[in-house]
Amino acid sequence: MCHYKLLAVTHFELLTFNRQTERYKTSIELAKLIILNLMPTLSNGKNSVLALLFDMNDLFEKYITNELSRTLIGYNVLGQKPQKSLLINKNNNNKSFIMKPDITIKKEKSIVAIFDAKWKLLIPEDNKRGICQSDLYQLYTYSNEYNCKKVALIYPKWKEEQIEIEKFYFSECKNEVMIISIPLVDLKQNKNVQKFIIEKITPLLFED
Repeated sequence: MCHYKLLAVTHFELLTFNRQTERYKTSIELAKLIILNLMPTLSNGKNSVLALLFDMNDLFEKYITNELSRTLIGYNVLGQKPQKSLLINKNNNNKSFIMKPDITIKKEKSIVAIFDAKWKLLIPEDNKRGICQSDLYQLYTYSNEYNCKKVALIYPKWKEEQIEIEKFYFSECKNEVMIISIPLVDLKQNKNVQKFIIEKITPLLFED
């Protein structure tokens, strides 16, 4: 360990907290994490550090929404909109069970596609791909309630044999449902994701 890190460790070990300084403890621990280049793990260690946790499903959804918005020229990409009520009380007209599609793609006033982003690992060798049945029910509801003929679940691609786009249709309404696996291997300047959107997703929006 270089000299400045040894000096930093000594300074951190000398710190004590009381009622006046306790409010700074979290900030100091975060500074210690950065200055000493400590990496939180699940193993026991002698240092107590903060772990920065993120909701990856929410982060993935926002990332895909942002990239679609930047790349789909001529389309309006909406996140968590438009919201609709699934149920309305006949007695008092109160609305409940609000629907909020992850990503809605509009062309002028028409909804051309609805995407739901899922930070989950698909299983390419499984017949059902490891897809949660409730996620398909949700897409089916969106397809009917928003009168949308194209809906999709978007996942990260993590296996080479994982098919990037699989097409199905609902047996009753015949609307198309797609399983899209976006490659996230090289995110440098987001070029691979934007290329995927242009070459693979954009043509889907034009298909009948």
